[in-house]
Amino acid sequence: MKNASSGVAASPSANLVRTQIYLSGDWQERLTALARQTGQSTSSLIRLAIDKWLDGGSRGTQVLNARKQRLAKLAGVWGRRLAPDAVDVRKLREGWSRRSGG
Repeated sequence: MKNASSGVAASPSANLVRTQIYLSGDWQERLTALARQTGQSTSSLIRLAIDKWLDGGSRGTQVLNARKQRLAKLAGVWGRRLAPDAVDVRKLREGWSRRSGG
């Protein structure tokens, strides 16, 4: 089955929707060169990249997931501090208020 407007091969179950994106000149040149090398259309290469990213197969997704895990570990890190640390912070704040005239 081919998309009538672009002539790009699509699977019979694919329901393609036209979407426009802006690419930098460098990205466009690199994408065009890759399309020539592989014999695929630039549209199919973009769809392939999106599929990989959404399925978690790309380095970008792995980096994003690792960052999310690190942030999740940090959530509430100050809540686990022992009370003496909190008392020291209060004393520091009191001293700063006195020194600043507040």
